[in-house]
Amino acid sequence: MQIDWNLVKEIIIVVVSLVIGGFVKQWFERKPRVVYFVSHASSFRLKDIERDEDLWSNTHSIILRNTGRRTAKNVRISHRDQSIQFNIFPSIRYEVSNLPDGGAEIVIGQLVPKEVIEISYLYFPPLTYLNVMGEIKHDEGFAQLQPVLFQRQFPKALNIIVGILTLLGAITLIYFVITGFLGLFA
Repeated sequence: MQIDWNLVKEIIIVVVSLVIGGFVKQWFERKPRVVYFVSHASSFRLKDIERDEDLWSNTHSIILRNTGRRTAKNVRISHRDQSIQFNIFPSIRYEVSNLPDGGAEIVIGQLVPKEVIEISYLYFPPLTYLNVMGEIKHDEGFAQLQPVLFQRQFPKALNIIVGILTLLGAITLIYFVITGFLGLFA
């Protein structure tokens, strides 16, 4: 069986062009992209000395960021209960709207590109952080939950060295795969 290498080359060029085109479109497209993650969830036991009983309070924070290239307008963070207390840092202009089903939502007029805000919540049992939050959306779509792991940050020089070594390894691997593949048909 004879392999038409011109056809293989053209298929590879089309696939690579599509991949590069997708990355270029994503990079240059000017639209907001709001992401968020939960930074912590905690419970505190408070001792009421006068009544000799324990009171519990729950807390969590979300970090909200516009990673896009355009301002996100009317960012809405919905909640299932109107009794939730919160604090926004840094201080920005916002409104709280009550919803017909008993919930509420925080409406932030705009979130400029690269802007980061933290919303800290305080609430009491039986509420937990899983049933406090609703959806987060803005005029052009929904915010995306980003799974985050806190980890040690290595020095920039070490990251560059590891990146160069990884690139060299990938190039070497590609070279051996291509020469091995061509050796099969030689």
